[in-house]
Amino acid sequence: MKRYYFVIILLTFSYYASATGKVPSIIPLPSKIIMKEGTFNITPKTLIVIDDQTNGLIEVAHVFIAKLNSLMGTASEVLTFEAGRKYTNVIIFETKAVLFDSLGEEGYIMDITTKQLIITAASSKGIFYGLQSLWQLFPANIINPKLISKSYILPCLTIVDKPRFPWRGMLLDCCRHFMPKEVVLKYIDALSFYKMNRLHWHLTEDQAWRIEIKQYPNLTAFGSKRIEEDSSEYKGFYSQEDIKEIVAYAAIRNISIVPEIEMPGHAVAAIASYPYLSCTQEQLTIEPKWGVFKDVYCAGNDSVFQFLENVLNEVMTLFPFEYIHIGGDEVPKYRWDNCPKCTTLRNTLGLDNSDQLQQYFINRINNFLKKSQKKIIGWDEILDGGNLSNVTIQSWRGMEGAVKAAKTGNDAIVSPTSHAYFDAGVQAISLAKAYSFEPLPSELSGDEKKHVLGGECNIWTERITPANIDNMVFPRLLAMAEVLWSPKEQRNYVGFKKRVDKHYDILKQMRINYGFEDVPVVFNIHYVENKGFNIKLSSGQQGIKLFFSIENMNNKEYKPYTVPLTINSSFTIKAKANYKSVADTTLYIRKLVLHKALNKGMTLANPYSPNYEAAGNYALIDGLKGTANYRDGLWQGFQKQNMEAVVDLKKIMQVQFISAGFLQSAPSWIFYPEWVEFSGSVDGVIYTQISKIENTITMKSENTQIHDVETTFTPVPFRYIKVVAKNVGVCPPWHNGAGGEAWVFADEIIVK
Repeated sequence: MKRYYFVIILLTFSYYASATGKVPSIIPLPSKIIMKEGTFNITPKTLIVIDDQTNGLIEVAHVFIAKLNSLMGTASEVLTFEAGRKYTNVIIFETKAVLFDSLGEEGYIMDITTKQLIITAASSKGIFYGLQSLWQLFPANIINPKLISKSYILPCLTIVDKPRFPWRGMLLDCCRHFMPKEVVLKYIDALSFYKMNRLHWHLTEDQAWRIEIKQYPNLTAFGSKRIEEDSSEYKGFYSQEDIKEIVAYAAIRNISIVPEIEMPGHAVAAIASYPYLSCTQEQLTIEPKWGVFKDVYCAGNDSVFQFLENVLNEVMTLFPFEYIHIGGDEVPKYRWDNCPKCTTLRNTLGLDNSDQLQQYFINRINNFLKKSQKKIIGWDEILDGGNLSNVTIQSWRGMEGAVKAAKTGNDAIVSPTSHAYFDAGVQAISLAKAYSFEPLPSELSGDEKKHVLGGECNIWTERITPANIDNMVFPRLLAMAEVLWSPKEQRNYVGFKKRVDKHYDILKQMRINYGFEDVPVVFNIHYVENKGFNIKLSSGQQGIKLFFSIENMNNKEYKPYTVPLTINSSFTIKAKANYKSVADTTLYIRKLVLHKALNKGMTLANPYSPNYEAAGNYALIDGLKGTANYRDGLWQGFQKQNMEAVVDLKKIMQVQFISAGFLQSAPSWIFYPEWVEFSGSVDGVIYTQISKIENTITMKSENTQIHDVETTFTPVPFRYIKVVAKNVGVCPPWHNGAGGEAWVFADEIIVK
């Protein structure tokens, strides 16, 4: 039909035009929108017409008309296009194969005039995504309508749209905390509404096995349950019937589900169910803790591969998508290095190390899946033992894995911790930071960039439950959806933010309890010599009201924050936020200590990790104590190295007390130092040891602990104070991360 040629030409341009000055708030942002004069009125008399009964178009039309009928209280039906008939007040869906070259499989054209609304695409997928934009032209209550309306007035416009990347996904971890079927279905609805097309379903872990495998009933009878610290039983799994229902539900909404069956690590639940799968073959209990554990599938035991092949055979019958994720991340090699079977296999294969043994493991599974025309995805660690072929790499430790994959001819999916790990709070990844993500590494050439399929946002659920998952995912998922769909050159955060504001009502109707866009409470604290701490509170999001209390100043009631505070003593300030319908019960706490080293000089013999830098070079003498959350931005981390700091007091003064604060979180490989040595000097050259304090607190505690190592002595004149904290170096043999590089975390060096 000639009317489409004009619209196809628009694909060569990137612009918005508006005759009315009002552009609809569509997320993700379409490639092109042209606003026109007039409106189109949908009424019970509006016809719904398709030009093709094949290729899934009739199914898409039926989903659309079912929703429309519920909105209008009518019983319209889908009609087949009749050549030569003049239609008015009609909605037409039509597929044109010729559009594939310009729009691809998922692109679409929407043309709304006063007489007709036409969505055209190369396939039914494109029609479906056109409908997601169409629904966003309706009032917010169309998502979950409670009032029936007899008409809906839509603006006249033309949209030409297609996705930037073919892979637009979200990882949902249902192992650490189980997500009931209705939660999974709700997220499929939300993903499809925002034009995401992949659900990466993390189904096996150390803490639980969540997918029914009929050949191995213990995996769910035993492996889906764990005993929590309070002695309660935590359980849940998806039957094969549940999975079939979810997969079918997703397919109608253009969501392909990628199951993840973790191997060779993160496998304690499977090993606890069938002990012969491990190197030691000892009976394990299922882990109620989070972390990385040293018991993994035994690479030297052929029965392990038979088990995995049998499991994967059942998985393949449940998930028709061509990809299966096999994990491959965070695999401690301690068991393999001490296993006779693994050592024999490694020697037989002529391998140099256990990283190469992991490569053998992955290749063996890859070759098995190839026979069934399945492709594997693995986390970027699967490249550590050398290059692999015909695999897709999910790059999470930064973008390096994607670069390495693309340069060796493999495909990549990007989900770096810096921008895509939504289990991290908004203090680490704000809405703006998520929106700033660029999925294409700059190191890649034009041909190499074609290997980057797209990206995912990852929802790991160690600390996320069905009760709080929404406020961790939203509204940041909207940012990821736009990053992966919309043209890079047209993205603009200011415009995006205005559209997000219009979508909060939609999210409410979708029963999504969204969270904050940025940190609700921002502390701006600095010490002014002889005056004390100056405290300013602000928020990363407009419309938030702040309240505070000073705990140790007889002021425990929360008062509205209005003006900055100045306090010339040690104290603890607590703050909380209130924003519209967002229920935030979090307390934001800062403990401040007044002492002689505040904001003086500081040098470090060893660099702190850029991932745990706190406030930078002066973080250890800024007066701020860390909290029990080592990710709070107040702790400075040193990996495998000692923390060795020299404080310059700027002048000689009488010193009689020194302390240094440390954190221990053994499951996260953070340990108290073996010993802490305090020394003093007048000239910064010759130091006198004040004390050396050995650690007496057990390393084996799994609880997060904070301890101040301190020394009090007869006053001595010093200008320079040296503090050395001895790192344990590596995780000890009893630890689940045995041999891994250990951390020292420090917060404040206090001098009095």
